[in-house]
Amino acid sequence: MKTMIQDVLRELIQIDTRTSQANETEAAVYLKGLCDRFDIENQILEPIQGKGSLIARIPGTDPSKKELLLLAHLDTADFGELEKWHFHPLAATEYKGRIFGRGAIDCKGLASVWMSILINLRQNGLQPERGILFAAVADEESGGEYGMKYLIEHHEGIKNCGYVIGEGGGYPIQLEGTIYYTCQNAEKGRAAFRVTEPVEGIEMGKEIYTGHPIINLLKGLLITKIYDGELLRFFIKQPFSGSHKRRLDYKMMLCDSYSLDRDEKGERVTIQEIPGMKAKDFSVLRNKLASLLRNAEMTSHIPASYSRVDTELYRVIARETKKRSAQYKVIPFTTPGYSDNRYLRGTERAVYGFFPLTLEDGLSGIHGHDENISTEGLLMAYDLLNRIVQQFIRTRPAERHRA
Repeated sequence: MKTMIQDVLRELIQIDTRTSQANETEAAVYLKGLCDRFDIENQILEPIQGKGSLIARIPGTDPSKKELLLLAHLDTADFGELEKWHFHPLAATEYKGRIFGRGAIDCKGLASVWMSILINLRQNGLQPERGILFAAVADEESGGEYGMKYLIEHHEGIKNCGYVIGEGGGYPIQLEGTIYYTCQNAEKGRAAFRVTEPVEGIEMGKEIYTGHPIINLLKGLLITKIYDGELLRFFIKQPFSGSHKRRLDYKMMLCDSYSLDRDEKGERVTIQEIPGMKAKDFSVLRNKLASLLRNAEMTSHIPASYSRVDTELYRVIARETKKRSAQYKVIPFTTPGYSDNRYLRGTERAVYGFFPLTLEDGLSGIHGHDENISTEGLLMAYDLLNRIVQQFIRTRPAERHRA
């Protein structure tokens, strides 16, 4: 299986699926070939030429249990300046225990893990009690209109699934003797306004936070249950610890914010709203910014989304991560950006971003130069996610493989 995961990732990296190419169908066809080889039910949906998504499925024995969706995307960011790459971004070069290439982490690494988990179930004759779906989708980097947005409207399995694991979390933060793994359970909303008059007195590009982080954290713990006690302990501990490789900005997670920037069309104000914000709260924030938004036009609005952490799937993620090492703990995480997860969140669906990496696997190469993942990190992610998936779907030997 070790060779299989690395081979799948290398093959996917070598297929050019940059947003500028509209070529995700080629990667979906490659994954379809693997599904056909291992007798995994699958189909490709292609709303427009080149924007194909693969959906694979292994049905469960208990139709009363909502299916688990394993989600990744096939498109990638563009290369940027090629001369700044040490290896060509489509070469999938292995060097000093790392695989270099565009999409190694975002998000072909996760796609290779999910594909390998399905293959492992088939190779070992394991039958899940809960059905399992794998979606390798197009168009995420461009907003998802021809990917997840289309699939959730046109594919019954994705529309009706009850649980999702995708990208957006999983990177570790070390504080003293504990390694905290982030699990994305929420995404901030974003509203953009085109400003017709110049804005004075605000630094261009600076994020300005509003609201009360402690109050918002307590609301998350007690009312919406989007956070848990482990996150509270983490935030108390973080300022006093000198041993850490990464930090979480509590204002970024727990406060609304606004910023001013400029593009070719002029100035624009962007508001980021925390999960759980009511329409009334959003109006209060807009009123606070009335002087900035005078004569402004809203050009886009992506609502905030969240999943509670008191669910069966989150408990399995936290439990299996801790089983791997007593040092490991999982904390819920709100991201300021957005992913395909936002299309799937709702009151009846638990959606988490969890692609666990090692401390040595950095995030700086994502959308930048020399994107890479360590083979150790890739295999660790497979091992942990395979345990999580098998525990949640409850596998057993298929009837035809029994003596």
